[in-house]
Amino acid sequence: GAPGGVAELWPLLRAGGHAFTDVPAERWDVDAHFEQRGPRVTGTYCRKGAFLSGTDRFDPAFFGISVREAEEMDVQQKLLLEHAWAVRDDAGLAGRRDIGVFVGATYTHHRDAQGLETVGPHTALGSMNAVLANRISYALDLTGPSQTVDTLCSSSLVALQQAVAALRAGHCAAAIVAACQVGLTPWYYRSLSQLGALSEGLPKPFDEHADGFLPGEGALAVLLKPLADAERDGDLIWGVVRGTAVNHGGRGSALPVPRSEAQAAVVRAALDDAGLAPADISLVETHGTATRLGDPIEIAALTEVFGDDPEREGPCHLGAVKGNIGHLEPAAGLAGLVKALLCLRHGEIPPVAGFEKPSSHLDLSSGPFEIPTEPRPWTSDGPRRFGVSSFGMGGTNAHVVVEEYVAGDRAGETG
Repeated sequence: GAPGGVAELWPLLRAGGHAFTDVPAERWDVDAHFEQRGPRVTGTYCRKGAFLSGTDRFDPAFFGISVREAEEMDVQQKLLLEHAWAVRDDAGLAGRRDIGVFVGATYTHHRDAQGLETVGPHTALGSMNAVLANRISYALDLTGPSQTVDTLCSSSLVALQQAVAALRAGHCAAAIVAACQVGLTPWYYRSLSQLGALSEGLPKPFDEHADGFLPGEGALAVLLKPLADAERDGDLIWGVVRGTAVNHGGRGSALPVPRSEAQAAVVRAALDDAGLAPADISLVETHGTATRLGDPIEIAALTEVFGDDPEREGPCHLGAVKGNIGHLEPAAGLAGLVKALLCLRHGEIPPVAGFEKPSSHLDLSSGPFEIPTEPRPWTSDGPRRFGVSSFGMGGTNAHVVVEEYVAGDRAGETG
């Protein structure tokens, strides 16, 4: 996503800016695959995305990996190793082994881009998504659960839900939750163009002129611990996970078509898990794909949960980080979580990038929703709370409810 990581993400968010560029020439020749949007497109009508740079800067010796093995490793394994090591050490857990690893991942862009002539003894393990989590556990000598989750766009929030479950069950003392998407290929652009999911220009979540999302690259990692342990250890606590939920939409009109009822149900389930009411939530970081199909369905689902609530005081703001850094697909949920945590830390809710005029296909009048077009202060008499949604194109939905940390408030939650 944004160059420079979290340190540079907040200024980008607050300004309502974006990190989109044309496909870098060193990646692939977009002109060779480009064609105008139409009913029978076979190439891609999309030229842009949010791309990571410096992904070739990896020190294999630091992780005890040979140069030969590193050459055959998916760049996602390398990035996730770096992020997992950093988040573990930042939490002061270097040397601890009872840590679980839960990774959200979908595509194998690296493997798809390789020719048969590059296959070597490390190619198999260097390319398999299951090894994304296992490689972290092996390199950092971690003995907790270690698994990669693939539910398409909801992968990272499903991974987080599984991490919370493992912590509640006592299967590990802490958990690294990570996700990655990098190495976007012509195949990816062409297939999503034929699906009609990509934008011709810039994404405009919830806007009258929304026509799809732009792909994004990114790697993220967060660390979860039981709140009582985090307080005992004097950790910097960004937020408290109060509730999580995962479901599937069941059979609908088509596999990739989201179901409003299922989205509403997963939000309600996460609120129930948190022991909170809809009126307690003042920000929802939406899935917000900026598609003509997805946005109205998501607003309808949120209205079903949050609409017509006499207990509510103040609006429920909506966010959509895909307008800033694109759709990170398996990492999208974590990207939304990190954005909302930054909102907590800075006490502001930034504008939704690309949003100007609400789409005529949205019914915003039946709910308490406001879509910011400029930074707004985020204040509350009590702990501020937010929800994050992530919906997989295969029908798996996830939602997480997070609360601002207030010292001494609770001891049984996950920080």
